[in-house]
Amino acid sequence: MSGPVPASLFKLELNKLYLNSNELSGHLPSGLDKNFSLWYLYLDSNQFTGNIPGGLPYYLTEFDVSANNLTGTIPASIGGLHYLKILSLSHNKLRGQIPSTFKNLKTLKKLYLSNNNLKDTVPASLASLPELNELYIQWNHFTFDGIEQLAQHNFKEFRYDFEKKINIHQNNNILAVNAGGTLSNNTYKWFNNGVLISTINGDSTLTPTASGNYSVEVTNSIAAKLTLRSDTVSINALATVAKNNSNAIQANDKTSFSIYPNPAKTTAIIAFNETGNCSIKLTDVSGRVLQTKTIVAAKGRSIVKLDISKYAKGVYLVTIVNEKNESQTKKLNKQ
Repeated sequence: MSGPVPASLFKLELNKLYLNSNELSGHLPSGLDKNFSLWYLYLDSNQFTGNIPGGLPYYLTEFDVSANNLTGTIPASIGGLHYLKILSLSHNKLRGQIPSTFKNLKTLKKLYLSNNNLKDTVPASLASLPELNELYIQWNHFTFDGIEQLAQHNFKEFRYDFEKKINIHQNNNILAVNAGGTLSNNTYKWFNNGVLISTINGDSTLTPTASGNYSVEVTNSIAAKLTLRSDTVSINALATVAKNNSNAIQANDKTSFSIYPNPAKTTAIIAFNETGNCSIKLTDVSGRVLQTKTIVAAKGRSIVKLDISKYAKGVYLVTIVNEKNESQTKKLNKQ
């Protein structure tokens, strides 16, 4: 069968509706929450587009819309389907997060979310669902955040072994990746032109010393089934060194800066010698600016305090830029 499904079909007093494995298209109808008779709804393996409706039948027990072309985010209202046992949204183009409301699905036994564009933390609260025994989340944009906790739960089936590539970020001459999880549990294997050049535990950054194409593989000692692989970044080390030599604050008694304590837990103190307008930026390894402070530095040693208590454990970057637009970056480890 092909073409759209008449909305009137969903208004019939049916308990079960199986329309899977056809060539049906169009959007899923809204207002399905007004249907109190439908328990089983299978629309998988068709060509449906658009968003998943925010309102679904209240007594829905099994809902499968996998293998379509659905977009948008997963409606948080699904967390209110208190009779739901099977939810399959795999093989679509869904984006955003797994709703935190899924912690309310106390009857859920099987959850399939693989092959989408979902990202951010996988809610660790899924481990608290008393009936959930099958969880499939592979081939999304997840990192070890949340997966690290869920990997310690005794699911019958938990598939997280493949995720899409993570991005390498470059800040001055430092390469970094955000793999999530507990930093001390992560091991970073850096490659240049496909050859392993460095294995680092507990530090997500690398300072290249040679030209080439850099990539990284990250493993986690708890979520051991997953290896996160990165994209490739081309580095011309000679050009980078030349640029840094001409555009960096030279590390001497006049202009060097230091961070202490490092590692730090709640407060990091930035001490530097500079005059004039200066900005101090704190960024994560992806380059996202978390804090910016601007001061007019007097002659002599200047001190700036950064409150880092609200940030997760990991590696951050501190950059000082003077009024000549000269800059220098150092790593800050947050405990």
